[in-house]
Amino acid sequence: MVWLAVLSGMCFSVIGIAYRLGARRGVDPMQIMAVLSLAGAIFFAVRTVAAYGGYSTYAVALGFLAGATQYAVLHFVRAALRLGPLSLLWCAVMLSFVPVTLYAGAFLGERLAATHYAAVAAAVACVLVAGLGQGGSMEPAGGGLVTVPRRLAYAGVLLGILIFNSVASACLKDLSTRTDGQGVFLVKHYGDLYMAVLYAVLFAGVAVDQVVTRRPPPPRRWLLVLGGISAVGSIGGFALLMVCAYLPAAIVFTVTCVSSILFTALVATAALGERRTWAWYATITCGLLAVALANGETIYAYVFSG
Repeated sequence: MVWLAVLSGMCFSVIGIAYRLGARRGVDPMQIMAVLSLAGAIFFAVRTVAAYGGYSTYAVALGFLAGATQYAVLHFVRAALRLGPLSLLWCAVMLSFVPVTLYAGAFLGERLAATHYAAVAAAVACVLVAGLGQGGSMEPAGGGLVTVPRRLAYAGVLLGILIFNSVASACLKDLSTRTDGQGVFLVKHYGDLYMAVLYAVLFAGVAVDQVVTRRPPPPRRWLLVLGGISAVGSIGGFALLMVCAYLPAAIVFTVTCVSSILFTALVATAALGERRTWAWYATITCGLLAVALANGETIYAYVFSG
């Protein structure tokens, strides 16, 4: 079942790869997300109706919050794609679980070990190294030097992605710790409702953005192709996580994050032409270190105690 977590991470990687391909074919991340979010809203709305278990104002409110912050992440992603390469950007995206760890320790009563705090430090180092060490333009053939303000801006954008992208997971974590008064966790009854609202709010945001900015319509073929594969990646990633959720959560998310970071980095350098600079190696190393530190105790116990 661990291999399902690996496939889940690879599914999520498809979204980032589609963003990069879209940048080369005139398809903006907002436009890709319009297709993805609409498909996700429909998928989880159907699941909600098919297995209707009641209505939760709290789950809907968290869905609105998560959808709004995911919309904000899109603006950060657009800025990051202009300032630096995909592999480093996606590393920051997949490290968003670290703020969730701090949230769980501060507000949900979960114990935080020294390794968890070390993971936060490694995550911050990850985005700082990515920004300060970035020495080239977005496109490999772009050439030219990148000024210090541009590097700092890139680091700031990645840090924004790290924080804002964690809100959706923090909300889901919150739902998994609250019960309905009968001992049943809210996420069991209202998880699909939460996800449906998240995707719907995200779709509304990108739709309004398209109307306000009047962005030229992209090539329809590439919009459908990139938006379609992104939708499959997003929905498939969550579906696979649900299947293997009985495993320790730290194991599942560790494997998912590692596989997504590595798969995106390898595709970006092997197929998309991005260069493997010292910043690339340092960022990937810090990212993997953060994942390992955040889940070190659980992995150790799971592996050595069976």
